[in-house]
Amino acid sequence: MARGKRKSGGPPRRPKPARRKAHKPRKAARTPKQKKGRPFPATIFTVANDDLGRLTPSAAVELLRDILWADARRVGIPTTTINVSAWIDVPDGGVDARVTAEPASMKGSVLKSRRLGFQVKAGSGFQPWQESDLRAELFGDQPVKKANLGASVRACLDEGGTYVLVCTGMDLPDAQQRQAVSRLMSLFAKSGYKRAKVEVWS
Repeated sequence: MARGKRKSGGPPRRPKPARRKAHKPRKAARTPKQKKGRPFPATIFTVANDDLGRLTPSAAVELLRDILWADARRVGIPTTTINVSAWIDVPDGGVDARVTAEPASMKGSVLKSRRLGFQVKAGSGFQPWQESDLRAELFGDQPVKKANLGASVRACLDEGGTYVLVCTGMDLPDAQQRQAVSRLMSLFAKSGYKRAKVEVWS
């Protein structure tokens, strides 16, 4: 038999069909994840710490007023319950802004208490974690006594309100923020307010 020829009489072999590769669906393009430690790109709406640090005392009070008014409108609090004076050079009794509103209307708001008293400090010279700076702000050069507190501060605490110290010239780390709160509470306790409610914003 000649080489390469099929044996006579046998059925012809059918060619095997070519195997088709299974179709794999294309993977959807992944949205790039923000890497940890890297901030999102700044936009025209970004407010940096340096921007807040450059605020003048009057601009800092205006910023606080805008924040309070915006939040009041969001939660349905009348803006008439918020008093913010632009006269920063007149005696204010230790409070630059005052809020009075019904507790039920403040859920999910920065206005967490029925009575709030805000004291605004601009610039980086004021160090709220230092007791000497806090004492000078609250009592001036007078002894630490209730009578030497500003009239508006006393009114806020007498009504069970929250005293909020707003520092726009710095971004306090956690340790210094807690020190500021602790020392404020200590000074208020020495002046007769054992359970004073205090917050420090920066």
